[in-house]
Amino acid sequence: SFPTRRSSDLRAKLAKYETSRQNINLDNLKKLLIFIEDKEFKEHIGISYKGIARGMRSILLTTSKAGGSTITQQIVRTLFIYDIHKTYRRKIIEILLSIWFNKVSSKDEQLEIYLSAVRFEKGVFGITDAMKYFWNKFVKEPTNAQSFFLIERVSNIKSRLLINKIVQTIDNAKQNNI
Repeated sequence: SFPTRRSSDLRAKLAKYETSRQNINLDNLKKLLIFIEDKEFKEHIGISYKGIARGMRSILLTTSKAGGSTITQQIVRTLFIYDIHKTYRRKIIEILLSIWFNKVSSKDEQLEIYLSAVRFEKGVFGITDAMKYFWNKFVKEPTNAQSFFLIERVSNIKSRLLINKIVQTIDNAKQNNI
């Protein structure tokens, strides 16, 4: 059974409120989220034409699925789209909703909603739940290492330990002074 749109909206609003109420500084998390998930986040209109082309290419070549979704698309999918089985139709709706969502939400608000609502681990949604799940407490000022760990959990949808990917991402972050 899929949640209703209303329950996801409410969950996101409550999670964002809880993050704010706990006075959690999201700066490191936002910086690493953009670096790892969507380097062009601040410049695009909610979608990435390069990402869409990469996704289409992987479908046409039947290679492993290449991530092409922007942060905005991931928010829209989390909040508004429940039928994950109709891939092409879902993707078109996701694209259209992402363009709209980008117009009605600031980039900073999108990052806060994302961090407050997305899946960090199976059954763990939002930064406050993730902190409680992994560390049994809220961390008001997450370090770069803590932030990296949490954002890596978001980007690792299969919840596997991918050492080579993690090491490569850390090296890239160091080279870019993140």
